[in-house]
Amino acid sequence: PIPVATNYEFAPVKVTRRQATVIHPPVYGPGWIIGNGCCANLNAHRSVVWPVNGKIHVAERFAIDFSQLNAADRYLEGPADQLTSSPAYGADVHAVADGTVVSVRDDIPETPAGVAPHGLTLEEGGGDQITLAIGHGRYAFYGHLQHGSISVHKGQRVKVGQTIARLGNSGNSNAVHLHFHVMNGPLWAASNGVPYRFTEFDVVGKVVGERPESELVIDPTDHGSRHDELPL
Repeated sequence: PIPVATNYEFAPVKVTRRQATVIHPPVYGPGWIIGNGCCANLNAHRSVVWPVNGKIHVAERFAIDFSQLNAADRYLEGPADQLTSSPAYGADVHAVADGTVVSVRDDIPETPAGVAPHGLTLEEGGGDQITLAIGHGRYAFYGHLQHGSISVHKGQRVKVGQTIARLGNSGNSNAVHLHFHVMNGPLWAASNGVPYRFTEFDVVGKVVGERPESELVIDPTDHGSRHDELPL
């Protein structure tokens, strides 16, 4: 009934001294919300483990869901059951670094807005997707892309900032957003997520609530420019 601090000795654990990779953001422009991001709390990314091929992986440990608000700080600009009501729908998605396309999938239809998909396999969960090899054993993963929008192919070299697809709602997604993370292998669910930093971004504030008609309340206390940081 009374917690007692106890020390346990297990096995040696190798901790890298390597600095987190610095990359450019995958989306540009105003109004982007960092959803389910690292590292304040366990969430739909950080607390999920994948048992794949007999091993446990935490692929989404540092993943971010990018959603976008309009000028009135709302997620939707029309009917909730229309993908086009989202300001993010069709937004350009960019290469975060110079690299090589190691895999592409563009055969999964988009999920209707507000619908929780069922019956997807693990491979289908990421939706239409791209994986880039960005050097030094690091891979950038983009998920839930707009069906038919991918403009690169396996083996293609890409330059940082290059538009590689558009943002959509394919796979395991019930609202338009871009799932992005960096990992230590080319298979998005059979790799481990690793930390990364964005070259620069501007913090507008932190979402602290919601008003009627889905207008978000944003606290601007910690606003300002950031360089070589991970959001949150």
